[in-house]
Amino acid sequence: MTRRNRSSSPRRIGIKNPQDLSGILGAVDVADGSVVTSGLYERSFVLNGVRYAHV
Repeated sequence: MTRRNRSSSPRRIGIKNPQDLSGILGAVDVADGSVVTSGLYERSFVLNGVRYAHV
């Protein structure tokens, strides 16, 4: 079952700034679709001085 936004107006999606995680880099308006982003700053870890990420 797909859930849909019943509103006729688009949703504004904010995208985090990877250089300043407290800020927003930009935003996109989405009326019918989806937004996917990926970044090393969210999901990574350091083991023995080497950074590993999900990407």
